[in-house]
Amino acid sequence: MTFHFESIAVYAELGGALRLARNARAFVTDPTTGAPVDATQGARVAPYVDADAAGDVTFTAESWPVRLTCGTVYEDVSPVEAPQTMRDAVTAAEVAQAAAEAAEAGATAPTDAVMAAKVADAASLTRAALNARYLDSTVASSTYGRRNVVNGLNSAAINAAATAAGAGGTIFIPRGPAASPLVYTLDTAITLTDVSIESDGAVLNVTTDFGTGVAAITVTGSGSYPGAVYQGFSLLATNTAYTAGNSPRNGNGITINGNAQPKFRDVTVRFFRSGFVLNNIVGHIWFDHCAASGNYYGVYCTLRNSDYYFQHCLINGNTFANFATPANQGFSGMVVRDSHVGFAPYGVYQEATPANQGANKVFLQTVTFDHARFEAIGNAAIFTDAQQDASNFSIAGSLRTFDAGFSWDAGTYRIAARNHDYAVVLSQTGQELEFRNGSYPFAAGAVNAFHIKAANHSSLTISDSSNPTAALVTTDTGSPQVFAFSVPVVAGTKPSFSGLTLTTTTGYIEWNGSNVRFGADASSMYADMNAGVFRIRNAAAGYASCLDVNSTQATLPATSSLRTGRAVTGSRPSATTAGNGAMFYDTTLGKPIWSDGTVWRDAAGTAV
Repeated sequence: MTFHFESIAVYAELGGALRLARNARAFVTDPTTGAPVDATQGARVAPYVDADAAGDVTFTAESWPVRLTCGTVYEDVSPVEAPQTMRDAVTAAEVAQAAAEAAEAGATAPTDAVMAAKVADAASLTRAALNARYLDSTVASSTYGRRNVVNGLNSAAINAAATAAGAGGTIFIPRGPAASPLVYTLDTAITLTDVSIESDGAVLNVTTDFGTGVAAITVTGSGSYPGAVYQGFSLLATNTAYTAGNSPRNGNGITINGNAQPKFRDVTVRFFRSGFVLNNIVGHIWFDHCAASGNYYGVYCTLRNSDYYFQHCLINGNTFANFATPANQGFSGMVVRDSHVGFAPYGVYQEATPANQGANKVFLQTVTFDHARFEAIGNAAIFTDAQQDASNFSIAGSLRTFDAGFSWDAGTYRIAARNHDYAVVLSQTGQELEFRNGSYPFAAGAVNAFHIKAANHSSLTISDSSNPTAALVTTDTGSPQVFAFSVPVVAGTKPSFSGLTLTTTTGYIEWNGSNVRFGADASSMYADMNAGVFRIRNAAAGYASCLDVNSTQATLPATSSLRTGRAVTGSRPSATTAGNGAMFYDTTLGKPIWSDGTVWRDAAGTAV
């Protein structure tokens, strides 16, 4: 039986008073049961109606009276006066309903437990009907343009929406009402190829551990649609209590594969083996306002490419490391800016496996941590466990940190079975290493602040204004240490760190708090300052044999000599190039000569 509702005024509470709800949507329900009631308005059949500019609605429904709900205001309305034939039909229907109820009274009704089981069973018709009815009453596909709305609460529903969206399309996962958000459960792992996800805050729950290396969501791409966007949702496995060093489960959260070059915004992943797995073959992945915590690894790079960007992210609070990579992989071209990477045993970690990883493997190459805060670190801020020998080593180069925000934690975030000797441990270094630490620098652990196992012509800059006298760097025995380093000055006298402490007797350079030493045996050369005079001296001879240089002159000991450049006449430099006042020894002439800036002259002033 169809009932007609004409020119029904719809009201809403605005400014503390009831007012006509112009151009507003009102949901249609049964006043007694609260169940949604389908209403026909034009060509649309749905459990809601839309008011016109005057705040009126006209529709038909197969039930009466019905309740119109707009915001916090509801009205129970009845249809217009029905003709006698309709009233007779209603009477007959009521009689039939009474007979049906009488017959049903003698039957056994399903218990609450039976109905609860039906609702909980994802495969039951009851669950499917409720899902469809509840979702239809919550969100309409037309509201979201060309985005395909997920119509269901499980993996099958997401896969169906992705299929409908097609390559280059987008699916929308609605959160539902704020007071009672929809509960999604990924009961099987899903793969999205060239399909984006958008949401207004939906939570996708994963109660099943899909197994080692299997991700709840795999994002892949063909290369034809590289800019897929994943935005506004949380992916949560079963919550487990935080224990440093323990993995919550075997399966991963989100894995990026193939030619995908996705952008993640406002995405949270928690309680997996690895939150985000970077395994695509093209790099170029962006993260903005994302979070990965409570995982074993927050971000795990299993295939090194380049160009990874993290901005305003919380990659922290993971049980082993916030960023991690195998021994034969690494991070290249990565920028982490204005983010937290602390509250964990390790901020950035390279594994010990696979063993015999080979030479010239990259750990951190062209990587910048800019205001990335290594706060409450248990074992090390940056650490490599990779093999280090002549045939196996990992490279760290063009590595820069600014305002590290570092602090040690000796409790929750420390793995007691592992050492906490250094804040930063690197295998082999090359190119620039720059640590501009700010107010909270990388501080010494049980041994020192920095451990560099082998330096290969590295440029090392450490700015540590908070502790100007502490020795900061330890290097390994038997490894080449070739550094060029920058030492800022504090209050005009003290270097910002006392220096490089070499654990080897064959090292090349050391700052011991008062001078720089080149070499480590009796023939070593020292350079130091003494009463405003810069001195270069031999280790064995001491100050009795040194070159003193001040602002006006250079002085040699009485028993020493100064040797200039020398060559045959045809090989000597031009006087113009040498400059006015330059001295040279001409071996053809057998005498010293001087440049006046234009020609060479002997002691008598004769041009030669």
